Amino acid sequence: AERIYQLLAPGKPYLFFLIGAFLCPAASNNVVAGSNAVLVTALIVGGFSLLDARPLLAGILLGVVIFKPQYFPLLPLALIAAKQMRALIGMAASVIILFLLSAVLFGPSLWLNWINVYLHPQQVAGVNATDWGHSWDDSVSTCVSLLGAPHWVATAAQALAGIFALAVTWRAFRARHPLR
Repeated sequence: AERIYQLLAPGKPYLFFLIGAFLCPAASNNVVAGSNAVLVTALIVGGFSLLDARPLLAGILLGVVIFKPQYFPLLPLALIAAKQMRALIGMAASVIILFLLSAVLFGPSLWLNWINVYLHPQQVAGVNATDWGHSWDDSVSTCVSLLGAPHWVATAAQALAGIFALAVTWRAFRARHPLR
């Protein structure tokens, strides 16, 4: 594999990786479908790769991930565990600026409506949007539900998976191993 790297991208093996990633059917389908998984991945990988060299910029990049709130909670936890306070400050500044910018551009009602929908999911065609989403996603609770478990078991499994993710993130970033 190293020889292929040197032939296709001498001195820059990451280019070979990037080309392969974008030629991967899942990545190209993701981009064509308008999904943002490639962007989220680039922000997270870019942020953590800059963590030691440019912590403030790393935090700013990680803060932009706030547009995908389901990924966001583990990021500040990782920075706290890694004792990267400058990156945490950059992340907080990025989040606050994006929040204020969106409130100025789209009005504060956008946030108030989002909070209302989040706290009080609306019925659409007789199906709660959150319930509909859980019927089609690949979360732990959905998979456990599809196996026939009762709702409370699926919810408990999702909570355990969340706790496990928190613990693994803390452990991984607390370690000073270069491959964390």
